[in-house]
Amino acid sequence: MAASAKNIVRIPSTKEAIKSFDLEFKSLTPKFLQRSSTLTHSLSKQLLKQAQFRLKVLKKRRHAMVRQSSEILAQLIKNDEENIDVNRARQLFKDESIEEAYELLDHFCEFILVQFSHIRKLEDCRDDVNEAVSSLIYASTRCGEVPELRVIRKLFKKRYGQKFAKVNCSLEIG
Repeated sequence: MAASAKNIVRIPSTKEAIKSFDLEFKSLTPKFLQRSSTLTHSLSKQLLKQAQFRLKVLKKRRHAMVRQSSEILAQLIKNDEENIDVNRARQLFKDESIEEAYELLDHFCEFILVQFSHIRKLEDCRDDVNEAVSSLIYASTRCGEVPELRVIRKLFKKRYGQKFAKVNCSLEIG
C-alpha cells in the first residue's frame, strides 16, 4: 500500500502554479533587459508565452465566476424573484467583459509571436502590428494581474521610443 502512494502524482493548484510561475518570472526579469539583442529577442518570445499562460489561467478563473453568476441569475429569474439584484447583473457583465479582454490580449500576444521575425527586421510598426503592440502597452498599465506586460512595455519602449510608449499608455493622439 505504501508503494502505490509513492506513484501518485500531485497536481498543483492554480494558486501554487501561479506562485511558482511568479518566482520564475521574477528571477528572469532583471537579466532580461540587460542582454544582447539576440538573447533579448528569444527572452521576449518567452515572456510573451508566459503572459499568454497567465492570461489563460486568469480567463479560466473568470469564466468559472461568470458561469456561477449567470446560473444564480438564471435561477432568480426562473423563480420570478422580484428582488433581482441589479448589482449582481452589473458584476456579471463586468466579469464577462474582463474575460473577453483576457482573450483579446492573448490573441495580441499570439499575433506578435507570429509576426516576431518581421518586427525584428522592420524599424517601424505596420498598422496591424502597431495595434497589437499598442494594446499590450495600454493593458500593461491597467492589468496588474499580468506583470509580464510591464516588462513587455519596457521592451517595446526601448524598441520604439519613449513617445510611442507614453502615447499608448495614456491614449493620447500622437
